Amino acid sequence: MADPSPPNPPITPSEASSGSQSRSSTTLRSGRDGKTAKREQVAAACLECRNKKVKCDAVRPSCGRCTQRKLQCGYDVAEPDTTKLVAARRRNEEMQEQLEGMRELYGYMAERTEEEATRILQMIRAHPDDPFAVLRAIQEADLLLLRSAGAARGGSDQNAPQ
Repeated sequence: MADPSPPNPPITPSEASSGSQSRSSTTLRSGRDGKTAKREQVAAACLECRNKKVKCDAVRPSCGRCTQRKLQCGYDVAEPDTTKLVAARRRNEEMQEQLEGMRELYGYMAERTEEEATRILQMIRAHPDDPFAVLRAIQEADLLLLRSAGAARGGSDQNAPQ
């Protein structure tokens, strides 16, 4: 069966020297044989190159284009080989973990006695920037209570919840 794709037209010397290659093309021609060589893709272009819609070499901390033009070069993602999609997925996982922790903290407040819930609220107010420190403190206190209850029963943890 014949190849359904049309053959690549030959490049004349005048076309090659004039640089008439399309900027939107994702391939570069590689000579007389008509084969194409794919452009090297970078994981994430810098913000300046992306805004100008030009090719970025993604060199860090400043790409070649920004260095040459003395522009401020910045990236959406911190790691050089991380794509925006991977960074978004990672951030989503982090936010899911935070949501789970918040629900757990809310559950502790809902399940505890009024006095214990008031203490938890006081701890949250004392550490407004880190509610997970409060959650860890509650979990550690519960673990200590379980251990001390087990020790009080003579070291038998058969009835302790797991």
